[in-house]
Amino acid sequence: MSKTRAKLTPTNGFTAAAANLDTPAPNPTTTPDSKRAATREGRVSLPFYVPVSARIQLKKLAAELQTTNQDLMTEGLNEVFRKHGLPPIA
Repeated sequence: MSKTRAKLTPTNGFTAAAANLDTPAPNPTTTPDSKRAATREGRVSLPFYVPVSARIQLKKLAAELQTTNQDLMTEGLNEVFRKHGLPPIA
């Protein structure tokens, strides 16, 4: 059995003033105080799945080399590009 949703009306506390209907909502991609780091400008996430043991080994290697997982994965991606005759652009 489905439940009915509560409606926002002036009788239950919702008012037009609270909604601030005169001001348009800010566009999250253009706000100056964006939470995206400047180092991520022009970059995209490229997630993929690996065995847990591979992640652990990568973290250990990064610690041993005093670098980051990001730097090691970038290096690896560039090596794949070189192997296939492409420029290392990552």
